[in-house]
Amino acid sequence: MMFNCFKRILVIILCFLFFSSIVAFGVESNTKLIINSEKNTSEDLKLKNQILLVYDKDSYFGEDKNVVRIIEETLGAFEVKVQRLGVKDYKKEDIFKFSYVFVLGIDGNFNNETFLKDLYEYEGKIFWIGKGVEHFLKDKSKQIKLNLSYFGSVNNITEIYYPGSKDRNMNYNEENKFYLQNEEDYSVLKTIGNLPKVYSYISNGEKYYPFALNSKNFWYISNIKDDDIKFSIFSDLLYDIFNIKNVKRGKVFIRIEDVNSFSDVNKLKKIAEYLNSEEIPFIISLVPTFVDDKSGYVNTISENKDFVDTVKYMVKLGGTVILKGYVQENGNSEELGKGFEFWNGKEDKPIDANMKTFIYNKVELGLRECVENQIFPLGFEAPKDAMDLRGYKEIKKYFSTYLGRYQSSDNKYTTTKLPYMVYNTEAFNKFVPENLGHLEKDNVLSVANIKENFNKISKVRGYTAGVYFHSYLEPEKLKQIVEYFKSREVDFLDLKEEENWVEFGDIKIKSKNGKIEAKYIKKDVSKKDAPKKLGYIASINSVLIVVIGFFCIVFLFIFFVSKKRDKNKFLR
Repeated sequence: MMFNCFKRILVIILCFLFFSSIVAFGVESNTKLIINSEKNTSEDLKLKNQILLVYDKDSYFGEDKNVVRIIEETLGAFEVKVQRLGVKDYKKEDIFKFSYVFVLGIDGNFNNETFLKDLYEYEGKIFWIGKGVEHFLKDKSKQIKLNLSYFGSVNNITEIYYPGSKDRNMNYNEENKFYLQNEEDYSVLKTIGNLPKVYSYISNGEKYYPFALNSKNFWYISNIKDDDIKFSIFSDLLYDIFNIKNVKRGKVFIRIEDVNSFSDVNKLKKIAEYLNSEEIPFIISLVPTFVDDKSGYVNTISENKDFVDTVKYMVKLGGTVILKGYVQENGNSEELGKGFEFWNGKEDKPIDANMKTFIYNKVELGLRECVENQIFPLGFEAPKDAMDLRGYKEIKKYFSTYLGRYQSSDNKYTTTKLPYMVYNTEAFNKFVPENLGHLEKDNVLSVANIKENFNKISKVRGYTAGVYFHSYLEPEKLKQIVEYFKSREVDFLDLKEEENWVEFGDIKIKSKNGKIEAKYIKKDVSKKDAPKKLGYIASINSVLIVVIGFFCIVFLFIFFVSKKRDKNKFLR
């Protein structure tokens, strides 16, 4: 009798532990029905211009950047639809479905005769990028028609000249000259007569060679390996290829980096007041929570009213908030932004997680923390700009706008600086590039680096150029770069003047013409939505699983022993 009572008690305990673990797991995973509300994807648009991007390889030897993806994302600045195809997979007459053909030669292995034969007959615009062009120009009739021949490969190139769109007459002056520091091989074409138009030259200090040119329907650029002046030239030439005449003036933005509850609110106010006095709008990169690296305590902005009021004050002075992930560690350190959130930084690989659920939870917690404090982000940025394509696709469900640098590789951490905004691509609804670098605390050359980067980016028509400034730096350091931009008579980007949207469940935020509208159902984030210990629930879960497992073993042991005793009693 007593033994049966013990069994009943044990069953009740097991049931209690089982249902407790379910509740804990529900809190930890916070799994909900996720509605795919992806906005403005390129598949939804009927684009007139179709591009076939044919390539021999997608990456340079020893590098992790996916050049094919970079080109495809860059083309998102124009109303075109891109289909990529390895040259080995090319089938007869594939080329004739498209208005443009872009050929990317990394190794130059274009021995597919079917592709070359179709390319000879193709009457649309051809843009050959990099190596392998000798395979196309081996046809004598093409050489005569285009007034071009293959000269060969040259190296030891130290200078490149590009006047940009303001002055299409090639002048070998200092204003148009940029120095090259890497050792690359350049495939060079020889022009015959005056028909080919040369847009850019390279030089070894003695001889000059065409770097970018056009002859009839054929365009050529020798190399775009680095995201520097060579890539700027490529990006600017796209306007000519697509015959776009009216291009809006370029714009510059200043972003205040790692604004969080540990920031010095007095410095933040001074930064905002200075930029406001110069009539410069700015972007606030807000981190909603930080983890104390000693105690593991999660510090939310809701716990710091003075900080929340400071952010609102910055917004009134011209700031626009974007969400920089949800949580970062080392919250008590001056040098913030060290941690990865959407990338495994220790092993340099993608995070091992269900990205749909992972990002859903992060976005929900981050946005809720903001809106409950009447702070309304208009965009998103991943810490250290580290995120693979899975993450980009999830983020674009909830945010119209992503700001930062682009990671083209899903295997290794690497970033690329695009020169202008792109729209409706595989990775983004709208991408706002940050490409000028940042002011550094102890680096006296950081201002010079920003100026040099701007000289390159500003060669691109319709550029968007971004620089960031750490919130822990003295506001006086910002004056150096502001005065430089003022001297260049640039226009500054005000993100809230553009159309942006954020949609997540009941949270809906949108901006247009400087006005921000927000709708949401008010909740109490201070008590239940934000966990106070990072991984606290997960730890309880693990303990419960161990306890349940132990009691299951004990229960089975008692059950079989009891059954054996009952059998022995029956036999007696």
